[in-house]
Amino acid sequence: MPPQPVLYAVKATCADEPTRDRYVRWLVDRHVAMVLATGLPTQAWVLKLDEPNTVQTQYVFPSREHFDIYVRDHAPALRTEGLELFGSVATFSRSVGGIEASWPTLARS
Repeated sequence: MPPQPVLYAVKATCADEPTRDRYVRWLVDRHVAMVLATGLPTQAWVLKLDEPNTVQTQYVFPSREHFDIYVRDHAPALRTEGLELFGSVATFSRSVGGIEASWPTLARS
């Protein structure tokens, strides 16, 4: 059976709307590209949630192994940059889960 894709989501609640907008610009202009450049996730989204000043960034990894490599080898430095820039004006939470089904179906590698 092919490996199960994994969805990794980071939710940021920013202090105010200007901070949220600056955070989104940083994600779109720099951070997401750096995460994708690791070659480990296959897709990414940046969502402005309906919750005030809240943004969620989602990444799809083709397997738990790919996600674990990302967390071990790449996430610490990438998280440090985000905390240096936004740690005093935003709170962060993360969630991870296996994708059971999707439409259209995600290819499993």
